[in-house]
Amino acid sequence: MTRSTVELLRTAREAIQQQDFVVAVEALEELVAYTRADGDTEAETRHLGSLALLYNRLGMSDEALDYLERALQLARSNGDRISEGGLLGNLGNILRETGNYDAAIHHLNMALVVAQESGDKRGRGIWLSNLALVYDETGKAEDAIELHAQSVKIARELRDQRGLAQRLGNMANSLISMGQILQALDHMTEAIDIYRKLGDKNALVLWLTVMGNIYAELGRVVQGDSRRTSYFVQALSLYREGLRLVREGNDPITEANILRGMGDAYGNMANYDDAITSYVGAVRLYEGMGMVDHLPPLRDNIEVAKRLRDEGN
Repeated sequence: MTRSTVELLRTAREAIQQQDFVVAVEALEELVAYTRADGDTEAETRHLGSLALLYNRLGMSDEALDYLERALQLARSNGDRISEGGLLGNLGNILRETGNYDAAIHHLNMALVVAQESGDKRGRGIWLSNLALVYDETGKAEDAIELHAQSVKIARELRDQRGLAQRLGNMANSLISMGQILQALDHMTEAIDIYRKLGDKNALVLWLTVMGNIYAELGRVVQGDSRRTSYFVQALSLYREGLRLVREGNDPITEANILRGMGDAYGNMANYDDAITSYVGAVRLYEGMGMVDHLPPLRDNIEVAKRLRDEGN
């Protein structure tokens, strides 16, 4: 039985929500055939672009790139600059994912030109951010930082809080690559504050853990007892918040990783009882998940902490 376009759209939408991308592809392929037969090139462009993203989700990058090129030709023939910019940007993103960095840079720069010419500020912010990620991945963090800064500025202007938090995190990663740790921490702090307000627990736990790890590392390398203690205290505060949030869900790997980090921080502060408690908690979680490779160093840490505690060090 032939399905109507409305039925096909509903099928595709529901399949995508359920992450059944094969069914979604089948429905969209039928929609493309319908729209081509009707001469509706605008709808065909949309469906080809959607198909490309689904094929990419299925790991079929060559097919995804082919569908994006087909959609791009239609968008250009229709003079649809907004769609053209989006398709160029998506081409750049997939080329980046496949490691074709020169082509990715070329397409993302073209997307930026189209966004600038069409007044698409939101698109310009997205493509600046994605182009910066290409430079990050190719070891050009200094170039990436300038692009991240521009994308952050646009997110602020648009009051796009989620986009701002993501871009601040990307900027922090670039700054770390350049050894600018304290500046990176400033950006992470702002991103964390935004994620708290948004109630995005997954992103919040991730950045709390990353920031906790950085403070813990600073505590290990900095000179001066007061500064060392301050850094470890900050690390533990971040770890505790992350631990509380992760225990509200079901993520034993992250919970174990946080407990391991807490154990290290407590140990470096000579708080051996709390270090042992944290390490033991991590051991139990790793054992429960069958991640036995993590156990020997943790058990060694427990024995060292017990010896130092008993020696009164």
